[in-house]
Amino acid sequence: MAYVAYPMVQSSNKTRANLKRIVESLRSLFQRRKHPHLRDLSDRAARDVGIDLATLEQHRLRLPSQHSHHPRG
Repeated sequence: MAYVAYPMVQSSNKTRANLKRIVESLRSLFQRRKHPHLRDLSDRAARDVGIDLATLEQHRLRLPSQHSHHPRG
């Protein structure tokens, strides 16, 4: 009985891992469609599109004034 149960547990873990990977991939696709910013692209995706890494790094650069609020006073 133990010999039969162990492969079933392994296959269910593989299925669960595959489903988790598929769900994460779909979630990232929907988020990319919703916010198509260059800084969110991976290096590989940017290379596939034809964007060089220097241009990608310029878009990824965020100055402190772009993401922090200065106190008014």
